[in-house]
Amino acid sequence: MTIRDIQRIPEPPDLLQRLHAMTCYLPTLEDSDFSPGEVHSGERTESGSFIMPYVVLGDVAEAFVTSAYDRGWVLPGFHWLSWVRSEDAQALCNDPSALARADPMQLLYLITALIRQDRFSEGTLLGAFRSRLILGIVRRAAAIVDKEKRQEDSNFTS
Repeated sequence: MTIRDIQRIPEPPDLLQRLHAMTCYLPTLEDSDFSPGEVHSGERTESGSFIMPYVVLGDVAEAFVTSAYDRGWVLPGFHWLSWVRSEDAQALCNDPSALARADPMQLLYLITALIRQDRFSEGTLLGAFRSRLILGIVRRAAAIVDKEKRQEDSNFTS
């Protein structure tokens, strides 16, 4: 699949509802006391074997991942591995202004890529929470939902 093929993934009819569901996490993610999880350091057991370091996500981060699957934020069939190397993906991850302009599908692409990548590179999600990338995604989702609501309200009153 090429980068162009990625754009052919159909936009879900309930896309705004999916984004709206994401916004329920905004207050918690913005809270200065929010802790997404931790890395447990490696340790040697009594028998002499070694337990490798591992990540434990906090309750909210785990709930976010569960919601991502349950509410359709993770796109089945999306070839995230190709997309994550694209210029678009890199910009969304590294440039807050690019993320602030992301369209709804780009947000789902990014959520999908981060969650799937964490399966192969443990700690990806913890890093995305700690760097506030997940917060940026949720803020952008909230902005899109808010803009759509204002547009509907103005159409209704016109």
